Amino acid sequence: MGHFVTRAEMQSDAGPARQAVPAGKRALAESLRTLESNTGRSFDALLTQHVVHSILLGIGGLADREQLILRGSRPLDAWLGRASWNDVVELGAAAGSDSVTIDQLMDRALSGCRVDSALAISRGAVLASPPGSNEIRSWVFPLAASLARHRARIRVIVSVGAPIAPALQEIAIPSPTGQRAARLLACPRETTVAEAAWTLLEALDGEDAEIALSELRLLASHFRFDGASLGQALEVVFRARKTPLPRSVPERLACSGPLQDHVEIARRFLDPPLARMTTGLPPAMAWPPGGPWEMTGHWRYG
Repeated sequence: MGHFVTRAEMQSDAGPARQAVPAGKRALAESLRTLESNTGRSFDALLTQHVVHSILLGIGGLADREQLILRGSRPLDAWLGRASWNDVVELGAAAGSDSVTIDQLMDRALSGCRVDSALAISRGAVLASPPGSNEIRSWVFPLAASLARHRARIRVIVSVGAPIAPALQEIAIPSPTGQRAARLLACPRETTVAEAAWTLLEALDGEDAEIALSELRLLASHFRFDGASLGQALEVVFRARKTPLPRSVPERLACSGPLQDHVEIARRFLDPPLARMTTGLPPAMAWPPGGPWEMTGHWRYG
């Protein structure tokens, strides 16, 4: 998200000094201090994840759950059964959503999450991505919450126009701070692969490429994929970004050290379906966890 260059002052939710701390906040503070002692995680990190999870609960509680779906690295963490500790929530909004609709959805989601969080959560000025050459627009909602002398800052990024294929999946996100699990709709693994592939081929090096390589390695190592479903996801993701499908991962993508293994995994995973799709052949293949691809139909007709 390097194209967001505007900085917004966070709105403070701190009011006049009070003599007594509300019972809900006091209980939450005690719970987080206990977790800090037991896990070694800092109070600030635990508070941030408590607020993030409360936001996910609010989104999962929307009447029409398809209006805001979970994207980014958090679904991958859930599929792998690991806790996510970042302070960014990436969402996708329904096609055709405008800034007013997204603003209303965020208000409804935050209204629901305040019930679970025992915290007041304030919003900063919304940042919109500049118009680009593709169909995808994004909005960033800076959020803040405070507890005692601690403050959590979170960014919620909502994108419109990023397609999903083959279909949404429901996932359960466990809470690292003891809240109930959040159940949301999320983009499928095939879309996650396709978006990581696009990021990798656009960036070729740097931090974005390293993150994409890491995601591709985890997905290829742990999950099964159907070639036709993955091919559909690659087509719609690259088309929405007005990028032609490549025949293979470019040779000029070169990384040293441990990342070189990631590059080789990405090539073994992506090159066969890309080669077949760009020559007009159906990707009638199956990928078992760890690979390699196995043909499931006629080499020419699928």
